[in-house]
Amino acid sequence: CRQHKIPLKRGVLLEGPYGCGKSLTSRITAKIAQDNGWTFINLDRVQGLHAALEFAQRYQPAVVFAEDIDRITEERDEDANDLVNTIDGVLSKNAEVMVVLTTNHVERIQQVMLRPGRLDAVISIPAPDSDTVQSLVRLYGRGLIDEKADLSEIGEVLSGQIPATIREVVERSKLAMVVRGEKKVSAEA
Repeated sequence: CRQHKIPLKRGVLLEGPYGCGKSLTSRITAKIAQDNGWTFINLDRVQGLHAALEFAQRYQPAVVFAEDIDRITEERDEDANDLVNTIDGVLSKNAEVMVVLTTNHVERIQQVMLRPGRLDAVISIPAPDSDTVQSLVRLYGRGLIDEKADLSEIGEVLSGQIPATIREVVERSKLAMVVRGEKKVSAEA
């Protein structure tokens, strides 16, 4: 990006229902940032964004991750205007700072926030579909599910559920395996 003069100042919004992995994305982003020499700042309250962006400018390249932006942008009030001005004004066009925000309610965010230059990309993280459910079941099964087991029915039944629910189904199936004295979790379990 630097070689081709592509700006590293980016704004990204991750949107989707509760429990679909937006917060987990912050941990993965932190690891990637750290591995590549970037500063990573994680905010649990978007109200601290202005100070975090000023800090990030001093220690750039940096990623600032703030959750639940919809808490202050639902209405076009002073807090929402301050957020827009913060994103517009604190960082220069040449800043190497990425801002990643999350929301469970993209429909509540004022349109003024959703334009390029403020938020350059809106990325939807939906609840898992059937194929993703099957992958998660195998991941959570930790080798206790036969690699050849057909999990398509499980995928269909759990499609649209959050990963925490899928994990609990697998954990209960592992407990049933132990109670029955078996060595593997069956698809039926």
